[in-house]
Amino acid sequence: MLLVKLAEGATIEEALESEVEEGVDEEFESDIAAPGDDAVLTVDLTPGNWALLCPIPTPEGEPHFAVGMIEEFTIE
Repeated sequence: MLLVKLAEGATIEEALESEVEEGVDEEFESDIAAPGDDAVLTVDLTPGNWALLCPIPTPEGEPHFAVGMIEEFTIE
């Protein structure tokens, strides 16, 4: 999983179009877990707009976030 804090005024769409090179203030990535295993990512989240997404490709080759494995949220 990839956890990103969006820059002020940036949208997740803009960040994804730039391949998370622009519009992101912070980025954290978990280890890749084998099927049936776990990976843990511990982060102290600061206030702002965040997104959690899965960049691993589907069997068809598109990233999981493109088919819905993405969640935006705000920390106040």
